[in-house]
Amino acid sequence: MASDFRNSTVMVQRRYASLALAAAVFLGGTLILLGFAPLGKGLILGSLFSVLNFILMALILPYRVGHGKGKSFLVSLVSIYGRYAIMAVPLIFALKHPQIAVCAVAIGLFMIPLAIMGEHLWVRWRHYEEVGA
Repeated sequence: MASDFRNSTVMVQRRYASLALAAAVFLGGTLILLGFAPLGKGLILGSLFSVLNFILMALILPYRVGHGKGKSFLVSLVSIYGRYAIMAVPLIFALKHPQIAVCAVAIGLFMIPLAIMGEHLWVRWRHYEEVGA
């Protein structure tokens, strides 16, 4: 039972991480080719850290469940602050390097949530189209 849950979790992680990275590379590459290299680089950099954050969140989740209230709280607190610190790295890097756009890094940090929302909207639109309403 736990193995099935773990396998399905890994499959979901791979799907969204692949979708987010593919979108970031496509959009970032397009921006670079169009002459907006700082935006493209920032989008790709932020997306890489978005995927890292997503993977860490999934790895830490089992440690937050099934323990006492105090231990779960501590693990949750360390997890959230640690992931915030990791997400700050590309922002600080972009602030120190003018060849990377800070706003694009910030958008890239949201690539996983955007991929999840995009897939959800796509499935709903396809369902709506099939029903013919």
